[in-house]
Amino acid sequence: MLIYAIVSLALAAVFLPLGIMLSMGKANLVHDYHLENVPQERHGDYAKALAHGVFTVCASLALSGGLALISHIGGQQKALAVAAVCILPAGLASGVVMLIIAHRKYTKNKDF
Repeated sequence: MLIYAIVSLALAAVFLPLGIMLSMGKANLVHDYHLENVPQERHGDYAKALAHGVFTVCASLALSGGLALISHIGGQQKALAVAAVCILPAGLASGVVMLIIAHRKYTKNKDF
């Protein structure tokens, strides 16, 4: 579980600055393909909405990695290890749903 904890916490550390920059409205971090159906004046709001999904993914990675690390340090406590592994897919799914909701809210094309 130590490697899982390290990888999860490292990925959370990568996603955190991305979420912070998106929450400041930096739409240049979003690929042009995703921005083509978003009106120019709403690019900043779109980036801020995407930041919520990125923060959710980041939080699930950090929580899962933290629980895995505590499980490893505490002597292989199986309940914490299982919780760590279960939190990650739930958090990732929640984050993806938030990203989809943000995309549908701000695009003119509602096909997605």
